Amino acid sequence: MAGFGGIATALGVIYVVMMLSADRALSRAHEALKADGRPLTLEEIIPPEIPRTDNAALIFENVVLRLKTEVAGETDLWSTLAKAAEEVVSESPDTEAIERFRLLVDQPMVVEALADVEAGSRKPGYWNDLDYAAGTHLKLPHTEDLLGLSRVLCTRC
Repeated sequence: MAGFGGIATALGVIYVVMMLSADRALSRAHEALKADGRPLTLEEIIPPEIPRTDNAALIFENVVLRLKTEVAGETDLWSTLAKAAEEVVSESPDTEAIERFRLLVDQPMVVEALADVEAGSRKPGYWNDLDYAAGTHLKLPHTEDLLGLSRVLCTRC
């Protein structure tokens, strides 16, 4: 029984030493970040809100919503356009996929929407109203649409 007590004591001492070492390393890292001028508090990390008239995020969101409300075959124009763009930028796009994308991107509604994206890209800021207090549980609902929009723009070029 004394052997188990000795093992438990040794493990306890090792644990305490490791915790003190980790605490010192964390303190040094915190001080290095502070000395480097990095943001460390939630207030320092959250980007400042910008006026609605200067916010490109609202324009991009509006473009995607407009394309989602337009019917294209069995689904909406946004889904069809994003899928077509994905097929074109795949490893080996076929000519049918390229032609399908061209037909979609030449539609007047898509031309107008992409012109709005271009105008939005000239806005001075981009800000999404996100719940930063959620920490690692922060929801980013806009990222999928932005990736799709980026794919469409890259394919168009």
